[in-house]
Amino acid sequence: MAGELWFAQLVGLIAFLMGVTAFWQKDDQAFRRQLTAYCAMICAHFFLMGAPAAGIAAAMSGVRSLVSSHTRNGWIMFGFLLAIWALGLPKVQDPVQLLPMLGTSLGTYGLFRLQGIAMRLCMMGVNLLWLGHNLWLGSWGGSLIESVFFVVNIITIYRLHKRPVLPEVPD
Repeated sequence: MAGELWFAQLVGLIAFLMGVTAFWQKDDQAFRRQLTAYCAMICAHFFLMGAPAAGIAAAMSGVRSLVSSHTRNGWIMFGFLLAIWALGLPKVQDPVQLLPMLGTSLGTYGLFRLQGIAMRLCMMGVNLLWLGHNLWLGSWGGSLIESVFFVVNIITIYRLHKRPVLPEVPD
């Protein structure tokens, strides 16, 4: 295996470690912040692997995660959806490369419109779309990431479900 490919795989494995900490979060805002950092690293991995459509989708995911931690505005969400497809679609060379774009679109909806368990369920769908792409690409780190994220999401959903609901405190 060429040195560049080994380096790309190493970057993917580092992204894996960063991503696990993100999906382990029960706090939605902490999840979004850590997801942003993970997306920057996995973006680099995909560009190094020669998968620009996935790299663009990952970059958009990172910016989207950061912005969604500050606003849930539907117009901003729609702008991200347009940007994902406008930037990524011209780079698609194989139908499988549409999977990251579909996953990023689904994740955009989830981060802007959902919260708690519903958001985590949505992200599990995202995991499956990205997993299909990563297996096709031959990305060790990316495939490991999405497989583990899926399992960690199940555990986090269980933890959220078991968390006691605190009563609303009036102002």
